[in-house]
Amino acid sequence: MGSPDDDNLSRKQTHKSINDQTKYKLKSLVLIILTNLFTIYIFTRPSLNLHPISKYDSFSDSSFLLHELNATMKQLETSRSQIIVLQQQLKSTNQLVNELLAQLNIQLVHKQNTRFHLAQLQ
Repeated sequence: MGSPDDDNLSRKQTHKSINDQTKYKLKSLVLIILTNLFTIYIFTRPSLNLHPISKYDSFSDSSFLLHELNATMKQLETSRSQIIVLQQQLKSTNQLVNELLAQLNIQLVHKQNTRFHLAQLQ
């Protein structure tokens, strides 16, 4: 058997270990609660409007939304026309690249034929 000092030391270590585990669990619980409260605050903050909505405000909001819709439609139309122009430029560029590749191929074949003829002459 161990001495009474060993038993006392073992009890203190066990008590300290249990105390540390309890502190860790308590800190984790507090962190989870604070995180949840913060999340609730973030998602409910915009909806906590304490001012009553008058008819004038809703009319103003709808006219503002209508103005925004019209502006967005104009931007969309402009973007679509830019896309059409860019597609035409892309087709043109693609044709030019194909023509250049064909010309390079012709020159490469011509150069190889010239080397072949020079090699035969020597």
